[in-house]
Amino acid sequence: MIRSWLNPMTRRRPHSLGAALVLLLGGTAARPAHLPVARLQSIFPPGGQAGTTVEVVVTGSDLDDLAGLHFSQRGLSARPKLNESTGFPEVNRFLVAIASNTPPGTYDVRAVGRFGVSNPRAFVVGARPEIARTDGARPATNAFELPLNTVVNARAQGQAVDHFRVALGQGQRLVVECRTADLDSRMDPALMLLAADGRELERARRGGVLDFTAPADMPVIVRVHDLLFRGGDDYTYRLTASTQPRIEGVLPAALLPGERGPIVLLGRNLPGGTTDRGHAVSGKPLERLAGQVQAPAPDDRGRARHPTRQPPALGVDGFWHHPAEMPGGEAVFVSLATAPVLQEHEPNDRPGEAQPLDLPCEVSGRFHPAGDKDWFTFQARKGEVFWVEVVSQRLGCATDPFVLIQRVTREADGTEKVSDVQELYDNDANIGGAEFTTASFDPLFRWEVPEDATYRVLLRDLFSRPRPEGLLTYRLAMRRETPDFRLVALPQPPAPEKKDSRELMVWSPLLRRGETVPVKVLALRRDNFSGAIELGVENLPTGVSVSASRIEPGKNSAFLFLTAADTAPAWTGSLRIIGRAKVGDRELVHEAAGGTLIWDVPNPAEEPVVSRLTDDFALAVCGAESAPISIRPDTDQPHEVVAGGKLSVPLQVRANVELTGPVKLRPAGSPALESAKEFEVDAKATNATLVLDLTQHKLPVGSHTLYLQVETKGRHRRASVEEEKAAQEAARQAEKEAAEFEAAAAKAKDYAQAVNKDETATEETRTKATKAAEEAIQRAREAGARREATAKRAKDLAERAKPREVAIASHSLPIRVRVIDPPPAK
Repeated sequence: MIRSWLNPMTRRRPHSLGAALVLLLGGTAARPAHLPVARLQSIFPPGGQAGTTVEVVVTGSDLDDLAGLHFSQRGLSARPKLNESTGFPEVNRFLVAIASNTPPGTYDVRAVGRFGVSNPRAFVVGARPEIARTDGARPATNAFELPLNTVVNARAQGQAVDHFRVALGQGQRLVVECRTADLDSRMDPALMLLAADGRELERARRGGVLDFTAPADMPVIVRVHDLLFRGGDDYTYRLTASTQPRIEGVLPAALLPGERGPIVLLGRNLPGGTTDRGHAVSGKPLERLAGQVQAPAPDDRGRARHPTRQPPALGVDGFWHHPAEMPGGEAVFVSLATAPVLQEHEPNDRPGEAQPLDLPCEVSGRFHPAGDKDWFTFQARKGEVFWVEVVSQRLGCATDPFVLIQRVTREADGTEKVSDVQELYDNDANIGGAEFTTASFDPLFRWEVPEDATYRVLLRDLFSRPRPEGLLTYRLAMRRETPDFRLVALPQPPAPEKKDSRELMVWSPLLRRGETVPVKVLALRRDNFSGAIELGVENLPTGVSVSASRIEPGKNSAFLFLTAADTAPAWTGSLRIIGRAKVGDRELVHEAAGGTLIWDVPNPAEEPVVSRLTDDFALAVCGAESAPISIRPDTDQPHEVVAGGKLSVPLQVRANVELTGPVKLRPAGSPALESAKEFEVDAKATNATLVLDLTQHKLPVGSHTLYLQVETKGRHRRASVEEEKAAQEAARQAEKEAAEFEAAAAKAKDYAQAVNKDETATEETRTKATKAAEEAIQRAREAGARREATAKRAKDLAERAKPREVAIASHSLPIRVRVIDPPPAK
């Protein structure tokens, strides 16, 4: 299984002592009060075994009236856990049913409540039995007994170390893994394996795995803690002490789409595997197991799968293969090649031993041992164009590939003359800025062959020291130019209240009735593709519309605007955002992946930004609230204006809450409007006008979709007055019911006591009276619990129904503009 290794480019470490202290102490930056939107912080346990039902608890903010959980995998479903005494749902607790045929893997889960569907958190489905621990850290003298081949879900405790005891038999190969990175956890695990007498047997200070073969029957102790001894709800982990198969990688790392070919699985404890001392991790030899794989044909909707969830992996397509030899077990990622695949073979460590290639092709190899240099040679003709690309870090490997292209000629006397043509380092192209960084250590270069000649390529890893992170595989592609693109869709949080704030916030799209929200779509262009990409949305719910949008030629982003009608019903689900483009006669169709921040970042200059890809793009429509303010143009028809003229757009302003400040509007939607100034509208105004002087803001001739960024303040209720009244009435009824049951219980108790004192009463009569009294007392207890629950609910709703001032940041409905050429001069 390809792991999401925390390589040096994405390792989640504080950038400063101050940021480290904030994380260590569990502090968070103060945030202005925005309109509430559901935000999921953690789910525990973060996984479960297929075929079981797991009780989970979720934490977060704005999780009012949670109704369920939304999973990206159909085999997962959830229902609220009901309190046995009251029959009411327990706060933030759910029972997750995992279908027995759910493939093992990591999926997305979101909380669904009054304020929409939250950001995702990872939820793992496995094939092994699972334990959820909430008892805190244990010392080595009282280590938790962990059965072999069982997953324990736990949380790191601040300033504490946890210990687990595992019993091993002679010759058993134990592999201990602590998963955190792919759980959206803040934890950086440090592992150590100890003998019963405290002797150190193995260690992995920066994660990875422990690999130990028992020389005799013996107990061992697994020591686990966060590297900086931090802890809390955000520091979840899944620990497995296993003697079962574990896949480390696959060779070749890629197959052509639709191709069936041989592969070799490399790992530990592989059934029927043979020891392969040529492939080792941390000095421990791996096993190999040969097999066959059928690569899928290209998806006609362009739905890609990625080796890791890190943003740079957006450009790496592939599929997850579940080996038949390990039913229900681990999967391995196999990427899809862009040219015929060759396997790297040794010896090729010197220029004279260069492996011959026939271009175009891909080479699948690995950086091994430390300091490995792989040489390749090929013939090329002047004017040929190849894209030279290395895929390694994006496969989840902690590598920094370097490529050197050389031209080789011979003098008249036969001596070899070598000249360097090109050096290739990191690919710094970043389409997502600090929010979603797509840059990587993997080189990418468009190479036009300068002359007919023999060429050599050197490929090596600049991180040349031995490392325990697993197989360091790579793909070296030298392919023909094939223009294409990939898409990712990002929800957009409201603008910060303070203009100089650099805060990045976790967010998810919530549409209140009559509201418009933007979705930013990023395009990762490949192989010189520069054409326009038309964007559309499928699976839109009733009452929700989307504005037509396109990513203009040469641009990397555009906004889609989703708008809910004033009567839109409540809805939660996944949208499909589709991009279409043409390259000659070839139509390109791709579905956008989703993207999200994992944690809020007060200042990206002081703390690393961690974001990832998501399985789907979820949307919620709130049927309980209307947009606090609605700004819309007077018509949905295009407003026509002459280039260089003055654009005037009448606006309708409607406030659905009490506004406590002026409404600030700023035009946006085109680079030409970056210098456009903000203007204000009175809080009680019902009309306004957008005026743009196109001599200053030079909108080019053509069609444009503009919008207004809206900022104001107003009083918002988290619950309606009607809900408050209904809760109060329910509390009164529960009070009355409880009083009646308590009175009945008192009578039944008195009667039972009287019967038991009556010497003439039969044993049967005494038994019936006692049982009736016990049942009446139990009903009274249950009624009392319902009374307390409904009273608490009424009190909570009364508090939530109080209007509170919040910062309101929204967007107008799209404003369609058509700029035309001025009439010819007479």
